[in-house]
Amino acid sequence: MSESPPTTDDVDRWWQGVLTGEISPDAAADFAELWLGLVPPLVHDGLYSLLELRRHVGNDEEVRANAARQYAWWRAACEDYETDPVGHNREQFRSLLRRMLTSRPVASVRPIAQLLLANKEYPDATQQDVDDVLRPRHKGPMTEDEVMNAARALPGVVAVTASEASGAPPLAWGDTFVFYDPDDDAGNRLHPFATIVTKDYPGFDEVSRLDRDGTFRLNIAVGRERYAQLLGHAAPDHGALADRFDYAATDTVLPHPVYATQGWVSIVNPGERSGALALQLLAGAAELARARYERRATS
Repeated sequence: MSESPPTTDDVDRWWQGVLTGEISPDAAADFAELWLGLVPPLVHDGLYSLLELRRHVGNDEEVRANAARQYAWWRAACEDYETDPVGHNREQFRSLLRRMLTSRPVASVRPIAQLLLANKEYPDATQQDVDDVLRPRHKGPMTEDEVMNAARALPGVVAVTASEASGAPPLAWGDTFVFYDPDDDAGNRLHPFATIVTKDYPGFDEVSRLDRDGTFRLNIAVGRERYAQLLGHAAPDHGALADRFDYAATDTVLPHPVYATQGWVSIVNPGERSGALALQLLAGAAELARARYERRATS
C-alpha cells in the first residue's frame, strides 16, 4: 500500500489502465480492496466499482464493455460533484434516505437520519434534506398530474403516458408508465416500477372499478419486504388471501389486484390518508429500480 490514499485522479488512472488493457481487472480490484473505507465517498465509489470488476463474467471484450459502462457512471458522478459539490453531497444523503425507505417505515428511518446529521456523516446535508424526503407533504385528494409530477421529480425517472403516437396498444392509451431511465434511452423502458391506470382492463383487471368518474389507480413495485410491512402478509401468499380485500376502496394501500405476488401495491385515488405515503413509496421504488439498473450495468 502506498503512503497516501488515492485521489479521484489516481482512481481514474487505474480505470484508464483497465479500459486500455494495460491493467488487469483483478489487479485493479486488488488495489481497490486496499483502500475501501479509508477514502472520501466519491473516491470510494470509484474504488468500489473497480472491486466489482471481479464479478464481471464473459470474454475479455464483454468484461471490458461492462467496465466501460461502470466507469462512465462513476465519471458522471465526478462531473456532478465538480459542478456542484454541495448539491452532489446533499443528493447522496437524500438517496441514502430513499434507499432506507425501500425496506423501513418513516418512523424508523427518521432517527437514523437525525443521527447521521448530528455526527456530520454527510457534512453538507441539512435538516431540509431530511424533511424533504421524510416529512408528509400532501394533504387532501391527489390528481393524476400531481402523481406524475412527483414521479418525474425523482432523479433519473421518466413517466410516459401511452398514446397512439407512442405505439402503445389502444387499450393502454391514457395510462402512464414510470421508469428509471437516467440515459433517456427507450431501451431502458421495459419494466416500469410504477404505473397510473385510468380504466379497467376487461376480463383481466377490473375489480378496482376504475370506470367510476374521476377514478385512477397508482400502482407501485415496492418489493416483497416493504409489501409485507404494508399489508401484513408475504407477497407470495396473497393468492390465498385475495378475497379479504376491497380493491375498489379509495385512499387505501391495497395489494395490486393482479401483481401482488410480485411485490406490487395499489392505491385508488390517493388522498388524505395515503397521499404522503404514496409519495414515499414512489421514491423508495425508484431507488429499487436504480439499484437494478446499476446491477445490470455491471453484470
